[in-house]
Amino acid sequence: MKKISLVLLCGIILLGVCGCNSYLNDSSLSQYAKQQVLYNGSYKINCPELTENSIISNFNGEFFITNNNVYQLNYEQVYSNEKNCKLIGNIKEGTKPIIFDNHTIVDNKKNEYYISWEKNEKGDYYIIEAKNKNNIYQQYFERFDINLELVSAQKYSNGNFGETYDIITYTQNGLFAYYIDRTYNEEKKYYSYKINVDNINNERIIKLYGSTIKTDKAFYEINKRKTNKEQCEKYADVKCEYEYYLKQNKILTKYYNEIMNITGGKIITYGYEAFDKSLFKDK
Repeated sequence: MKKISLVLLCGIILLGVCGCNSYLNDSSLSQYAKQQVLYNGSYKINCPELTENSIISNFNGEFFITNNNVYQLNYEQVYSNEKNCKLIGNIKEGTKPIIFDNHTIVDNKKNEYYISWEKNEKGDYYIIEAKNKNNIYQQYFERFDINLELVSAQKYSNGNFGETYDIITYTQNGLFAYYIDRTYNEEKKYYSYKINVDNINNERIIKLYGSTIKTDKAFYEINKRKTNKEQCEKYADVKCEYEYYLKQNKILTKYYNEIMNITGGKIITYGYEAFDKSLFKDK
C-alpha cells in the first residue's frame, strides 16, 4: 500500500512539473527559451544606451535610436569601445523618430534619413538626410491623418526576388494596420483595415512592434479570421472576407516584466540578453 501511495505521489509531482503548458512552470524567459527545440543560444549585450524607449530597426535589429542618437548594434561581437553598440550619427534635435524601417528613419516632422548601405573609410556606417522626400512613407502620411506618436513598421518578404511588402500599425481612434505591396514592376497596392480590439477594452496600448502589440498588461499578435467562412469555403464564386483581431501571446505575457524591447527578429530582456523571437510563438 505504501508503494502504491509513493507511486501516486511521484505521478502527481511529475504532472505538476510537466503539465501541458510547460512554460507556465518556467521561472524565467531564459529558462523557457533554453527548453525549446530550436534554441541555439542567446546573446549577452553590453550596451547601456539601449533602453525600453529605444526604437530598434525592425528588419534584423542592427541599429537603434536613443535620444535622437543612432547606434549600430552587434549581437555577437564588441566594438573597439568594448561595447556591443557604437554611435554612428544623430537626427535633428526637437524631433521624435517614429519609424525605423531597416535603414530608413522617419521622424514626426516627416524628415527622412538613411543609414548608408556601405561603410566609410573607417569601416563605419553613417547617416544621410534625404533631400527628396518621395519615400513610400510620405505617400502613406498623405493618405491618412494619423497620430504620429504611435506608429510602427515591419518589412516582410514572400521569398521571391523583388517581392516585399510592409505592414504599418498605428493608432487613430483605434488600432489600424496598413499594407503596402511593393512588388517590382507593378503599381504599388495599398490595403488598410481596422483591427478589432474589443477584447482589450480595459487595456491601454503603449507600444507597437509591427504585428506585435504591447498594452499595459499583456502582449498581443495581429491575427485574422474569415467572417464568412462557411460560404466562401463552400462556393467558388464567394470571396472570403476577413476580420483582424488581437490574440494574446501567452508566452510573452508570462514574461512581460522581463521584456525590455522587441525587434523584427529578437526579444531583448532587461538583463541585456537577446533571444530569437521565433522561440516565443504562441500556438
